[in-house]
Amino acid sequence: TLYDFFENKDELLYQMLVGIYDDLEQYHKKLSDQSLSVLEILLLFCKKVIDEPIAFCKAFYDDIKRYPKANEYMLQYKKKSLNNLIVLLKKGVQEGVFMAEVDFDIIAHLTRDRLEGSPPSDRIGKYSHEEVGYMLFLIFIRGICTDEGRKILERYAAKEYFRKNN
Repeated sequence: TLYDFFENKDELLYQMLVGIYDDLEQYHKKLSDQSLSVLEILLLFCKKVIDEPIAFCKAFYDDIKRYPKANEYMLQYKKKSLNNLIVLLKKGVQEGVFMAEVDFDIIAHLTRDRLEGSPPSDRIGKYSHEEVGYMLFLIFIRGICTDEGRKILERYAAKEYFRKNN
């Protein structure tokens, strides 16, 4: 059984989160090591998060709250990733892709909540959670882009549309 490998459910969930978050951190590092703009890093990272099946499982995250070790690890990761996101968004201002007058603390919280929340795909039955979530993210991120950022975003969206439809 699973309990031959894990002491209890808290330990199982903790190890699961370690695997998920380590994978995300490695992917972010890989993106950061490439010569990509902040906007491209955000788009690719968002796509990875949304494509993960667990990304939209609210019950999974609700269940974790009942297990102290797993919950503490999740909260620490969220805090760290939120700070990293704020740094990335501010770097986007330096690159000229995001508007300087935006409060990035608010934007970072909204972005994280958007990635963690369930998209309303149950009301849009013909689309998957991933498709709806990604579309909402594109619309959301476009709202903080400068004209230059929108150009990059539109090129990226066109490439994704072409890739998906061909």
